[in-house]
Amino acid sequence: MKPLRKDSGSAIERRKAGNTLKSSEVRYRRLFEAAQDGIILLDFDTGIILDVNKFLIDMLGYSKEEFLNKHIWEIGVFENVNTSKKYFRELQKKDYIRYEDMPLETKEGKKIFVEFISNSYFENGKKTIQCNIRDITDRKREEMESLKDRNEELEKFTNFSVGRELKMTELKKKIAELEKK
Repeated sequence: MKPLRKDSGSAIERRKAGNTLKSSEVRYRRLFEAAQDGIILLDFDTGIILDVNKFLIDMLGYSKEEFLNKHIWEIGVFENVNTSKKYFRELQKKDYIRYEDMPLETKEGKKIFVEFISNSYFENGKKTIQCNIRDITDRKREEMESLKDRNEELEKFTNFSVGRELKMTELKKKIAELEKK
């Protein structure tokens, strides 16, 4: 039997730690890629996109290469570059922002509505921003349809009420004319 070297215990511990780290990275990557919301990771200081998940790539129609190493306001999904820069500065100040009804544009020019939640955190001693982007276009359409239906009902009621008042005014005029005779 070979005698154990002194450092063999620490080598085993390092190997276990390495395996644990690798397993953790695989779990993180799976969560990132399997998420049913769009996710963008940004450099806190510059706003440069560090990573983007497949869901957002599919949602907006841009390739991963079209996202990476660009400022968040350069990718063309936001309606206004200056507004996007303003949102980014606000995020840098507050470390968290939430927009429940933000319009975005896909690469093909289709307008969609998203819920946009961003927060910052430290990763390896450097601040990073994570943006979670949920497509709420269908929900917005349903809300708009519901509002349209309610508006139509209100118009019918208003027309009925106003029509009734106009008839009453006409009748009052006729009664007044008849009383004069």
